[in-house]
Amino acid sequence: MIRNIVAYPLPHGWPHLAHETAELLSRRTFQRCGPLDTAHAGFVPPRDDAALCEAIAGRYLFCHQHEEKLLPASVVNEYVEAKRDEIEQHQGYKLGRKQIKEIKEQVIAELLPLAFTKKRRALAWINKERGWLIVEATSAKRAEDVLEDMRRAIDTLPVAQLHTEVNPARAMLRWLADQEAPERFSIDSDCELVSVAEDEGVVRYSNWDLSGEDVQYQLTIGRSPTLLGLTFNDRVSFIVTNRLELKRILLLDIVTAGQDEADDAIAKFDADFTLAAAEIEGALEALVGELGGLARKDAPDLVDQANPAIDNVLAAGTVTFTGVDGEALGIGNDLDPLYHDAKRVVLEQGRPSISLVQRHLRIGYNRAARLIEQMEADGLVSAMRADGTREVLAA
Repeated sequence: MIRNIVAYPLPHGWPHLAHETAELLSRRTFQRCGPLDTAHAGFVPPRDDAALCEAIAGRYLFCHQHEEKLLPASVVNEYVEAKRDEIEQHQGYKLGRKQIKEIKEQVIAELLPLAFTKKRRALAWINKERGWLIVEATSAKRAEDVLEDMRRAIDTLPVAQLHTEVNPARAMLRWLADQEAPERFSIDSDCELVSVAEDEGVVRYSNWDLSGEDVQYQLTIGRSPTLLGLTFNDRVSFIVTNRLELKRILLLDIVTAGQDEADDAIAKFDADFTLAAAEIEGALEALVGELGGLARKDAPDLVDQANPAIDNVLAAGTVTFTGVDGEALGIGNDLDPLYHDAKRVVLEQGRPSISLVQRHLRIGYNRAARLIEQMEADGLVSAMRADGTREVLAA
């Protein structure tokens, strides 16, 4: 039902009820293109016999529709050339740029009323309790089209960009390098790897064993993932981007098998939407949690800043980093209380993996990252390689 989403946190909640939201959206109700319009957009009911905003299972569902005229440039150019040739033959001299531009505008005005139209619809919903606005869209640009009309309809749109404490690309690199996804997730068979060098292209894997040596080699030469296929709880699979957009969402059989058949189309729509929204929100929130939670305003990525911070303070004795779970992470003379447990896990397994420490000790990603950095400072593990991996240096 819903294949792609872009999510936006609502840091200050949503102040309107469903009927109030519908009334606000009615300021931007969809209107069909007129004869000379190239495109129109606005809000329509999300299903038959519905208001502009429907309350379904605790969520406010609405729909944005975009209509555009299909007028290929090749067709326009063909008509322009024909008119230009006709005028030049009649007048006996070539036309200038300004005259050709005027001809083009005239041709477009003549063809627009005859052009076919193309429509696309995007569902969107607000979860007030969890603080999300989620838009069905294949890209942030498409989602922004929906938000732009929401801004025109609603005086204040209290949404924020989705940023996490841990950089998603950095985390995906480690998951691929370690071949270990966070708890409740598993790595699937699709990814896209890019190089920092602009001229080295993109490597894409589809239905591929990502644990193979070829993928690991791409990581060692400096490529990092921008897309990675994941499955959450064996219930929903998707591809996550480095901007935390979810694509190619698929509810697995274990989710849909037990769903009762609805008696009518409206009930079926509501049931399908409720099921899809719940699974998408669950996967999204778990993913955000594994990335350290929503970023605090103006806070740096703690993982990306880890090495400079440690280098600057090792000689000074003690510094304390506070993780997103509220636990102090000591470096220097004050050891994290779980440091020796983390060291034991790394030495027993022979792999200094953040996700390994995170899973065994049941702690947040940032704290596990800090423990590994502390081991590096103590000479137990190596510095991070270009592919995001480390090795154990001391037994």
